[in-house]
Amino acid sequence: MTETTNVVWLRQPGAIDDPLTESLRAGARQLPGQAIEIGEEAISPVCAP
Repeated sequence: MTETTNVVWLRQPGAIDDPLTESLRAGARQLPGQAIEIGEEAISPVCAP
């Protein structure tokens, strides 16, 4: 009897496939920090005495 299995290899979370993917991930990592900085700049004039 022949048994067929469907095995799908999943990529590791840190695996990079190509330069475009790496560039997109790097940009996505920077977005939260940039959003916080922009928020701080927008709030600081309002909170300044």
